[in-house]
Amino acid sequence: MESRLVGRTLRLTAVLGAVAAATATVWTLSVNARAGGDGADSHAMSASRQVTVHSTPMRVHVFEERVQVQGTLKAVRYADVAARIGGPLESILVSEGNAVVAGETILFQIDSANLERTLQIVRQDLDVAKCALRESQANRERLQAILDKAKLDFERSKRLYEQSVGSLSRVEQLESEYKQADASIRHADSQVDLASEKVEQAQTAVEISAKNLRDSRAVAPINGRVSVQYLEAGENASVGEPVIRIEDPSTLEVSVYLPAQYYPGVVAGQTQVDLDVYSICIPGQTVSYKSPTIDPALRTFEVRCVLSDPPDCVVPGAMADARIILQRHEGLGVPVDAVQERDGRPVIFIVDSDVARMTPVAVGLQSDGLIECHGEGLAEGLSVVTLGQYLLNDGDSIRVEHEAG
Repeated sequence: MESRLVGRTLRLTAVLGAVAAATATVWTLSVNARAGGDGADSHAMSASRQVTVHSTPMRVHVFEERVQVQGTLKAVRYADVAARIGGPLESILVSEGNAVVAGETILFQIDSANLERTLQIVRQDLDVAKCALRESQANRERLQAILDKAKLDFERSKRLYEQSVGSLSRVEQLESEYKQADASIRHADSQVDLASEKVEQAQTAVEISAKNLRDSRAVAPINGRVSVQYLEAGENASVGEPVIRIEDPSTLEVSVYLPAQYYPGVVAGQTQVDLDVYSICIPGQTVSYKSPTIDPALRTFEVRCVLSDPPDCVVPGAMADARIILQRHEGLGVPVDAVQERDGRPVIFIVDSDVARMTPVAVGLQSDGLIECHGEGLAEGLSVVTLGQYLLNDGDSIRVEHEAG
């Protein structure tokens, strides 16, 4: 048993030694080739180190810096239609999903019979008040006639007395009757004023009752569709309690929250937003609102985007993927894997006939699997190694097995 283990150990040691020797030989040849040995050795080295690669032409691409977040769509215009007066719901005249027209569609009715009876009663009260006013006015006219007659009699008796015709007692009697008639007319005036006030009071009661009757019938305040019915017919509705919710699906808004570091890059009215709603792509929208402050606890800020005339399947409550395009421009790009780091700087390998040329680059934005590259001598159509580049050194001989279109 021990001899078998020893034998296996020796064989494994031999294999590892052979691998180490081969590795050392290759490394030595590579060093000699870079050091610039004689021409024959260099040529042999290049031939032995030819690397098979794939390449892709450098191309112009639209690069974007973007951040993707999720938000929920909601209607910009909506209304929770509440009861303006309290009472039992006599009827609900719409159902969820129904389209409604502002100022035309009747939504629900509250206890119209009692309100109509109340209106009828206060109208009768108004008629009674008007009759009382007319009676007071007629009585005043009667008393005015009495006053006028008393005044004439008093003035006549006074003149006769001054001419030594008639008695003083007669003058005093007529003066008393005149003063009583004058007091009666003032009382009649107050009665007319009181009757007039009662007419106005009854008129106000009629207007209030008529308004209550109108308010008992709710009419759609906006165009849209009924999205929620909060109460059923027969239930009691309190003043201000919502009964029907209407949402206008023609204009939607998505609200999302971005990390604070993106705040400077978002401009309301300019920054573009691309939306995806359940595989429905809606590109080319614009940020309509950016919060003026950053939440100090979460370090986020709100961004909104208004969507006008959305597709039929895009409705309030749907989840939306929003891509906020912080910047967008054209540039030369290569596949991301084509760029690697050598000596602490990014480089690519350009195909120069059958030789790989290591070229330093400055990198920019990444999008769609490409990375933006800047550097001297870079141009559209230049072939860049995209497979096998990690085996290459500057000046290595290569054979391009495949070049992407």
